Formats: sequence, structure tokens, C-alpha cells
Amino acid sequence: MNNRPQSSLAGKIPGRFAWEEKFEINRREGVHLPAMEGLRGFSILVVFLAHYVIHSIPLLPEDSFTLSFAKAFFNNAHTAVDLFFLLSGFFIYGALISRPRSPWKFYARRAERIYPPFLTMFLIYLVLSWIFPAESKLPTDSMKALGYLLANLLFLPGLFPIQPLISVTWTMSYEVFFYLSIPLLILALRLYSWREKSRCIFHLALTTLTAIVFYHWGGHVRLIMFISGMLLHDFLRVRTGFNILPGVGLVTLAIAFSLMLFIPFGATGLVMRAVALFCLLPFTALDCVQNPHGATARFFSWTPLRWLGNMSYSYYLMHGLVIKGLFYVYPLIFTPQNLSVETFWIGILPAFLATLAASLPLYLFIEHPFSLMPKRLRVHSDQPVHG
Repeated sequence: MNNRPQSSLAGKIPGRFAWEEKFEINRREGVHLPAMEGLRGFSILVVFLAHYVIHSIPLLPEDSFTLSFAKAFFNNAHTAVDLFFLLSGFFIYGALISRPRSPWKFYARRAERIYPPFLTMFLIYLVLSWIFPAESKLPTDSMKALGYLLANLLFLPGLFPIQPLISVTWTMSYEVFFYLSIPLLILALRLYSWREKSRCIFHLALTTLTAIVFYHWGGHVRLIMFISGMLLHDFLRVRTGFNILPGVGLVTLAIAFSLMLFIPFGATGLVMRAVALFCLLPFTALDCVQNPHGATARFFSWTPLRWLGNMSYSYYLMHGLVIKGLFYVYPLIFTPQNLSVETFWIGILPAFLATLAASLPLYLFIEHPFSLMPKRLRVHSDQPVHG
């Protein structure tokens, strides 16, 4: 694998806030994949835009190009979540397959990684539910409310038809299912002892079976994106002589997003979307890994994009609340159905900056010290936690 060595963290000015140390979290033996961090940053930007757009749609002028664009963009933006799933499959599976470990130690580390920021936001949402009862999702019956809170703490909304307390966390149920199942699968089949080519064939067979089952009986077909990341990991270790041309990853990423505009939703459409993304999105990641100096890797290695990717879990948990708050006060400024096209476009940057400002404290004071660096300075190759 073509990894690029990175500069050390030495040379910081004493007394100054160590920004690089706070955001450069994926160093492993002096080597990591910076463009993959940028891919996460790109994905979370698309997720932000999707939520900004969905809140804007009811307020935009009818028959405007901007309204049509907003609707099309929102229908397409789920592609960013699938990219997150691919990255999780790549990193988590890669860490487990190369270093077999006890599932219980892995589960403990995943809980340590996920819960501090989540529980912080969970408490914030509970307080807001008490302050704004009209916005509360809690059932009025105390036992039902307790069951609802427990379901959210176990990340059941998403895979199960339960409305999440924190609206964006439906994707975490996919992630948690993957975290729970993949160590057991690796140990049960002793996948770490298989040759890489055999594992690649297994991943393709598992994907085919999953897609067929979900097509005929329904289900969460997007789970195959985790397998796509697993396949990418093993493919990179097979000496095939296949090298992707630099820049192809940007093209396949554009095709993936564009293609989603033409594939309908519904049982058949969802399977078609998942299979198309399963085939297209790995080329973007492959380009980043094989061509660290190519156009794709250079684009996604931009430092602000990488840093956003590295704090993407905190941003992911916080941004939806901030956007909802912004649009909660918009009716005080704009009458309903009267958000001008100009205001929509001009408001994107301030809205993003507001979400970023709100997410930074969660990252700096909760996620970084309690999830990323507990007890001692630790470095993780399995850092991605969501979509």
C-alpha cells in the first residue's frame, strides 16, 4: 500500500494551543492515509448541506431552480453516508484482520470511542426536550419513555423502525451492527488465516447473497457498503498489478453522485443504488491510496478538510441540532414560504460556521480527551465511527 510519511508533531511553540496535535490523530508508526481523512471531511460537508437543504425546502419559492436543485441534492446526499460506511469497513476490518484480538476488547474500545460524545449530546437533547416539550420525541407514558431512551442508548433506531432522539444517529445503528458482527465473523471463519484472494472472493459472494436477499425480502441493503470497504482492503494486498490512473477517483465520485439522480427509490431502486455505489466509490478510495501525489489524493489531503474529517463524529452529532435551531428562528426573520433564493445561497457559509463553532467544544473537550486519547496518548487505525 502506498502510504505517505508525515512530519512529526515536534517543534510546537511552548504555551500555544497545539492545534496540530488535537487534529492529527491517525498517525501510526509515522505513516497514515491523509486523503482518507479528507474523504471523511468531504462526506460530512455533504451531510451538512443535505440537512441545510431539507430545512430550506419548505421555505423556498415554488417553481424556482433553487427549489428543484435542493430537492435533487437531498435525494442524492445519502451517497455521502454510504462513503462513510465504506471507510468504516476499510479501517475497522483492516485493523481486525491484521491484528486478531478478543471481540470483548474490541467492543470495549468501540464503546469508549462512541459513547462519551454521544452521551453528551444525549443529555443535551434530554434537557432541550424538557425546555421545549412541543419538540420532544419522548412518549408521555413513563415506561414507554424509558424503553425509548434505552433503545436510543443501544443505537436501535435505524435498523429498527424507531424514531431516533438525535435525528442523525440512525446511521449509528448500521455502524454498531457492523462493529458487533465483524469480529465474530472473522473469528468464526478464521478469515485472518485465509489468503487475500480467497477473502476477496468471499466478500463478493457475501455481497451478492446480501443484495439478492434484500431485493426479494427487503432489508437494509446499504450494509453492503461495509463489505465494499473490506473488499478494498484485501484487494490492495493482492499483487494484481492493477493501478488506477491518478484523478480517476474524482471522476468516479462525480459519476456516483450524478448517477443517484436517475435511480429511483423503492425496493428495486435501493438495491440498484447500493450496487452502483458498491462498484464506484471504492475507486475513489483506491485512487487516494495508490496515487498519494495524484489529483484525487491532493484534493482530499487539504489540511482543513482532513481536520474536519478527523472531528467528523462530533460535528455529525452536533450539526443537526444547530441547523434546526437556525431554522427555528428563521420564521422570526422571514415569513413562511418566503426564504429568498439569495438568502438560501448566502446563508450556507454562516450556517456551516455556526455548526463548526458549536462542534469544536464537543470535539476538543469531550471526544478528543475521552474517546481518542483516554489514559494515554493512543493512535488508531480504526478511527472512523459513523456515517
